[in-house]
Amino acid sequence: RVRGFPRPGEGPRPYVAVLIGSLLRSPQSTMVLLGRLFGDSQVRYKVFVYTSPLVKTEACYQAAGLLTEYVGAELRFATREEVLEEEAFQEAVGAGHMRQWFKLWQAYQMMEAFERREG
Repeated sequence: RVRGFPRPGEGPRPYVAVLIGSLLRSPQSTMVLLGRLFGDSQVRYKVFVYTSPLVKTEACYQAAGLLTEYVGAELRFATREEVLEEEAFQEAVGAGHMRQWFKLWQAYQMMEAFERREG
């Protein structure tokens, strides 16, 4: 024990920030992953999801519902203008897989905005 600090498990649960981009691309797989990802009761999760516009399928609605209701995620869908910006980014860097970096950057900005609001 370190003087002035609580013992493990006795203090407030730490926050774990989770940044997710393009989560709803494969909603069936997402549901399995989410069930495993947020299983540690010793931490509090704050989840930030930036993704492409929602595909209108039951699986996508279920994944979005799970994210917002089960883990309280901030879920943001790209606007048409943002999709165009993402496409320009991909063209500038010359690699399709870099679109994921663009989405994670957007999720990171969501996290930073949360930290400014909440401290």
